[in-house]
Amino acid sequence: MAQVSKGNFAVIKGNKADANADFLRSGYVQAGFPDVGKSTADIKIVGETYTDNWDPANAQKEMEQILTANNNKVDAVLSENDGMAGGVVAALAARASRARFRSRARTATPPP
Repeated sequence: MAQVSKGNFAVIKGNKADANADFLRSGYVQAGFPDVGKSTADIKIVGETYTDNWDPANAQKEMEQILTANNNKVDAVLSENDGMAGGVVAALAARASRARFRSRARTATPPP
């Protein structure tokens, strides 16, 4: 499966009160990803949100809202931790928005 480098992107950030959420987001910018509120010719940010308590259930709800607002047209999602990525995957799977998708973890949250 090819890496997605163009299209509609969503960003699921961590808890707003935690400086790590913005620190991680700044790393995306340093790697060439558009800054908050901006897009490029190749990447359109169609949703970006903080996630209370870095909670996977909250991340799932936020991803569902982003999918609804964009008629399920989201090509890639950046999630700031693997637990929240699980919530994102659950939202994508429930919508069947992609026949196949890839998930990569950034942190090492132990499973429940």
